[in-house]
Amino acid sequence: MSKTKPVTPDAVVEPGTLDGDLVVPVENDPETNPPEQKEKKPAHPARVDVIIHAQDGPGGKDDVTITVKGKSIDIHRGKRVSIPWAYYCVLRNAVQTDFYMNDKDQVVTEERERFPVSRMDAE
Repeated sequence: MSKTKPVTPDAVVEPGTLDGDLVVPVENDPETNPPEQKEKKPAHPARVDVIIHAQDGPGGKDDVTITVKGKSIDIHRGKRVSIPWAYYCVLRNAVQTDFYMNDKDQVVTEERERFPVSRMDAE
């Protein structure tokens, strides 16, 4: 157990020195007093207006459920909706891989967007 001396109102300690377990900060030291940073404008909008288009095949007209960090939203296909940026990123990154045989009996893969989406606001 380390012993520390009590700090009294009349105690004089030089800035930048160690006083027991207490380090007294130097006024313009960037380590102890970092300069205030200006608030940065986000590189993307908080919300995005999108339309998810209907598709051929099973489930192509159903609502789309998207989950981000355990929170889900349902998006109606064919209607313009405003969604948070994180959900838009999930839509853009969702891909579906299709497999088929070509003329030479080789398996060929093709990736495509899982949900065809149009962004309606200015990019």
